[in-house]
Amino acid sequence: MLVKVENGSCQFNVDLSEDHYGENYWRSIANGIYEPDTLSFLFRNLANDVLFLDIGAANGAMSLIGACLGATVISFEPLPHMFRILERNVEVNKKLRKKITLKKLAVSSFSGKINFIQNANPQVLSDIVFSILTPEDKGQSVSVTTLQEEFMQLDLEKFTKVVIKIDIEGGERALIFDQVTMGEFQKSKALVLLALHPGFHRPHRNKIVGTKTITFTIWKIRNFIDSYLIFKRLSQFASIRRTNLDLVTSAGKFSLLSGAGYFEFIINFGEQK
Repeated sequence: MLVKVENGSCQFNVDLSEDHYGENYWRSIANGIYEPDTLSFLFRNLANDVLFLDIGAANGAMSLIGACLGATVISFEPLPHMFRILERNVEVNKKLRKKITLKKLAVSSFSGKINFIQNANPQVLSDIVFSILTPEDKGQSVSVTTLQEEFMQLDLEKFTKVVIKIDIEGGERALIFDQVTMGEFQKSKALVLLALHPGFHRPHRNKIVGTKTITFTIWKIRNFIDSYLIFKRLSQFASIRRTNLDLVTSAGKFSLLSGAGYFEFIINFGEQK
């Protein structure tokens, strides 16, 4: 079943036959109410001379919008069933598919292979990923690539700007603390929309009866510390803004925002720190 999606100047079709996100999801994309900050970011920053890396592409909504806006798009999605949905959604848009390169890969700080097995590597595949696995996915392996490997295959001088969306459910932490990745971001002066998921790589588990409040409080404190360290790390290389473009200069404020559920930040590696 094909459905037409229209958001401003962007028009494309999607195939609902296997897409568990459903028609209402795509209607919310068309109406601009699903992840409005992400949509606003893309409409502000993508154009014909821009390279857009969609890391964690899922069913391809943001990749299709990126291509609609004229960007050259590279979409990364490791889940086998989700990649098939992404592939189909791109395939049914003949005018856009030449702008999109699909890669069935996970992106992290190392290259190699990883299996879809619980606790295989929580820095790459957090517990939330396993909540959406299908029987088809379980036990399969997927290749892992680094951004350095990907950038080496590209002629970045062809583009006036490199825009990257990173939404990989906790896997972003490994990228942030990888020196090589940070170096690649600096060299390309990348503009990164980062979805921060503190705690996803270390989910809260309450194994002792009657200790839920205590263990959850400890978990929240550890997440605050994680966010604090992430801010300190990123601020060495780039400016950090909220999606409303307000500059964030305090690690404490950054951590409080993350803990309160505000998880998208614009990291500009081309802006003066």
